[in-house]
Amino acid sequence: MKGEKTDGHNFIASAMKKGAAAVVFENNPVAKNSVILIKVSDSRKALAYISNNFYQMPSEQLSLIGITGTNARQRQHI
Repeated sequence: MKGEKTDGHNFIASAMKKGAAAVVFENNPVAKNSVILIKVSDSRKALAYISNNFYQMPSEQLSLIGITGTNARQRQHI
């Protein structure tokens, strides 16, 4: 992923040399090996989907409740 100070794409070749099984990227990778290459338009969004699937979709087991419009103080009008 592109970060604030560096671009993760700069490390693709190194990851391939170290045995990466797959590379998810936005820009074209420098080298092609026997690594699975997955081009995406938004790597942060892709990371969210991949992580959710890898961990058996934990987001489907969450219960979320939202309460809005509460006022902690009650005002007295005279």
